[in-house]
Amino acid sequence: MSQAAFASDTALIIQGLLIFSAAVVGVIGYYVQSKLAAKARKREIIAARAEHLRQLELTRVREKLDDFIGPISHLCHSWGSQIQKLALYFGPTYFTEEHNQHKAIFKEKGGWGAAFQGKGEFAYHDGMFIAEAGTAVSKKLTEDPLSEAAVVYRKAMKRMVMDYAVPAAELIKKYAGYLQEWTTTDEFKKSYSHYASNGLGRNLFFVDFQSFAFEFRDLIMDWDNGEYTTAWPIINHYHLNMWTYPTQMITRIREIENGFGSGKHAVTHSIVHKDGTEIVTGNKRNKEQKKMSLSSKKYVVAGAGVAGAAVVAAAVTTR
Repeated sequence: MSQAAFASDTALIIQGLLIFSAAVVGVIGYYVQSKLAAKARKREIIAARAEHLRQLELTRVREKLDDFIGPISHLCHSWGSQIQKLALYFGPTYFTEEHNQHKAIFKEKGGWGAAFQGKGEFAYHDGMFIAEAGTAVSKKLTEDPLSEAAVVYRKAMKRMVMDYAVPAAELIKKYAGYLQEWTTTDEFKKSYSHYASNGLGRNLFFVDFQSFAFEFRDLIMDWDNGEYTTAWPIINHYHLNMWTYPTQMITRIREIENGFGSGKHAVTHSIVHKDGTEIVTGNKRNKEQKKMSLSSKKYVVAGAGVAGAAVVAAAVTTR
């Protein structure tokens, strides 16, 4: 009888221990599970926050590209190419001597390579040709305002200024203050060494082009009223750098899109002249981008638009 009671008590003890052990295991399992769930939830929150920030930045990138950088780049390319076409037509047709002088001055200053690398001032102060060549042509146009050359010039410039320059200036006035895709101050100074000490810094080309376009608009109003004493803006001038400056911002935007995996854009940081001279139009990060292209990122990054390269190459070839 006592042995049976002892066995029964032992069984109860063992049963109790098993129940207790199961309860302990359950509690530990619940604790571990809750911890894992909390960590998973934390990762989800972090991932969701990162994706939200990514989407915000991508939205900002698209805003910059759609509202400002894309349109301003196209308008400035159109304006720059039209200026070159006008010079290539007027030179051989009406002003051969001045055109030859313009080409000689341009070459002496370093040509397209120096122009787009910002190593000198390539600005149109008085007409479609640079330096004294432009001044000589403007003088002839104002001295004989009813000549064929003067009439064709005013008609062409009115179309170009009102269709390209003024709309670009309006975009600059509206958006340049907050929708630019900045390079760093140091990168700007390296890319445009001639303007490194200019107080306007990265704003220089936009501010000057805006003023130039609006002054030209006012000049055209004088032409419409029969006043032909001036052929080109007096106070403000056109920087040739403005031809490609906005396109460099597209390059930086495309790099951001590629980095986010939201785009696969092949762009170029430079244009190569037919004589082998590299015309740098980007932010001089070619070496870094080449390293990146050999890494796991597997995308090609470079700067100034491919369309701009074709236009520049055509202008240079015709010269």
